[in-house]
Amino acid sequence: MRLILLTTALCTAFALDCSAQTQTPPASDFRLSAADCKLVTKRSEREYYVNGTIAFPWGKFGDSNVLPNSTIINGFDVFTTITKSCFS
Repeated sequence: MRLILLTTALCTAFALDCSAQTQTPPASDFRLSAADCKLVTKRSEREYYVNGTIAFPWGKFGDSNVLPNSTIINGFDVFTTITKSCFS
């Protein structure tokens, strides 16, 4: 009987813990904050410079040039995210 109660309690606690975790938003929905956008300088229509570190849900990026389709973090294009968040 104790084993059944313990197993039930553990399973319930695990289920509650899993449901409380937040999901990473899809790249298409993610937007940089205003503070992050202040770290980005637009050098030309097709080049940005990030002066500092920007934290994305899928990784960090910083102190570098950003060109279209040249900086991909875990399958997500940093240039596209910066464009949508800061320059559109």
